Amino acid sequence: MVSPDVNIFENRNEYIITIATNGLNKKDINIDNLENTIAVCLSRHKKNKLQKFYGEDFSCSSFSLSFTKPAALSQNKMTVSYENGALCICLHK
Repeated sequence: MVSPDVNIFENRNEYIITIATNGLNKKDINIDNLENTIAVCLSRHKKNKLQKFYGEDFSCSSFSLSFTKPAALSQNKMTVSYENGALCICLHK
């Protein structure tokens, strides 16, 4: 898996992290809200049937990202959405 594109924005009320996750399902995404860090793990398990031979080709790829949270953030105020191949993590101040 190639490193996904990431955008990070800040407004008056929150930091917004948007990660391009095209081709992944919600079950392929794991987010850990740690004390000073947000850890995002993306993994893809792909199974393709071969046309010429009887058998299957398995493919697995993964990528992890971590973001250090600014001290001004509230530990437990985080919302996550996943829509149209984009993972959006909002860290509320």
